[in-house]
Amino acid sequence: MDHPNPAFLSSSAVPYSSTGPKLILLAIACSTLAYALLISYVNRPPASAPLKTPSAVNTPPSAAFATIPYTFGTHPQLGNTLTPFVTVPVTVNNHQETITLLFDTGALLTTLPISYAGQFAVNLDSLQRITLSSLTSQTLFGYIAPATITFNAQPISLPLSFAPIDTAVLGRQGILDQYTVIFNHQDQTVSLSGNLN
Repeated sequence: MDHPNPAFLSSSAVPYSSTGPKLILLAIACSTLAYALLISYVNRPPASAPLKTPSAVNTPPSAAFATIPYTFGTHPQLGNTLTPFVTVPVTVNNHQETITLLFDTGALLTTLPISYAGQFAVNLDSLQRITLSSLTSQTLFGYIAPATITFNAQPISLPLSFAPIDTAVLGRQGILDQYTVIFNHQDQTVSLSGNLN
């Protein structure tokens, strides 16, 4: 019977390799990753269930407290365009006038031409003077006053300014920051909903 060579059993006969432990660690990492992917696949939501976005989980808006018609504007080259003009009662300084305003969601303040100040018996010198900027970066000075605009017998208080402009404008302040506004292009109406103060 042959006896093993003592040299074969000695540590000098088999060179040590450091790749063995690295391969074992790599195998453990790969199996851990595969297990995590399997668990995430098994726990995924069913394909038929839609993902809930913030808009999908919001409660539906309350019924409109005011719905008023608007008229289209006309552009020389484009024809009829969605330039909604609404006609509403406006009260300033205890004087009420029915005014047609452009519902301009890009305008900060509801603003009337300065010529309207006389109709409301407003002394501009008694009002706070503010700086307004237009889309064309033109700086204008306006005179701010408290006002009430009535939508379908529902009064809404908001700040109003008198400024050197040509078209009366219904702006965001007091409207878009307080209520939900929906433009219905089929019925040509604008509706306001939300909690009245």
